[in-house]
Amino acid sequence: MVSRKHLHAIYQFMVVADHGSFTKAANQLGVTQANLSKQIRELEKQLGYEVFSRTTRKISLTQRGKILYTGAKESYAILEDKLEELEDLSHKPRGLVRINASRHLIEYVLTPKLAHLVQEFPEITVELFESNAYVDITEDGFDAGVRPVNDIPPGFVSVPISKSMKMVVVGTPEFFKKYPKPKHPRDLEGIPCIAYRFQNQRIWQWEFIDREHKNKRIYHTPQGSWIFSDSISLVNAARYGVGLAYEPLELVAQDLQEGKLIQVLEDYTISLPASHLYYPDRRVSQALRLVIDTLKVT
Repeated sequence: MVSRKHLHAIYQFMVVADHGSFTKAANQLGVTQANLSKQIRELEKQLGYEVFSRTTRKISLTQRGKILYTGAKESYAILEDKLEELEDLSHKPRGLVRINASRHLIEYVLTPKLAHLVQEFPEITVELFESNAYVDITEDGFDAGVRPVNDIPPGFVSVPISKSMKMVVVGTPEFFKKYPKPKHPRDLEGIPCIAYRFQNQRIWQWEFIDREHKNKRIYHTPQGSWIFSDSISLVNAARYGVGLAYEPLELVAQDLQEGKLIQVLEDYTISLPASHLYYPDRRVSQALRLVIDTLKVT
């Protein structure tokens, strides 16, 4: 009976059969001819039959040797394929990358940038989980999250994935037929404004800067009949004329160009800090490393 310890001897048998010579096989294997011959004899003893017919001039496979050779070659071919597959696993980026981010950043930053990456590396699966809540990405099973740089918790590594975002206050032409265009942030009192609520129930305060008065910060809590928890839905509501919206310029740039929305308070609006992708450790999978390098803004 052949045990696992004789697998190497079977490999040696295959090499001898391939060369049809103990001398040539010994040279390839880096062993002496005498030692190789001894190993094959030991294998035959364990098998209970000879695998080679030997003469003083040549060797050839016996009938049983041919059967063993065919089976061994097929098995080693499968083994080599699996070893190559395992080698690929350590070199080819693959696997699931889970990222927590807002809908705005998913649609305007993550998806456009990562689309080409996933096409180039189809073994990578990217899961983008839409949320405006500041979750514990480690506890909730995410590989990374996206937040403004000022809101990243301590102990995480982060890279910028966007430039700072210019904010704009906009409304439809029809809306401004009903309500006056505000000239100063204090004029927003009494004008319907669409609110944004975080998942912690906090309403986002509109922040302005008065550059004529030592960059004094001015805050306004939007008052109106509409509250949303994502920027894209909020902007869409503004297009229906239900109130003013205070959102990133990139969400409304085309509307402004086409005259569907009108910008007000240009001299008072701010730019929000750049968004960063953050993750727990510098030692990351190849798949996450590719995602990081693709998203990173230099």
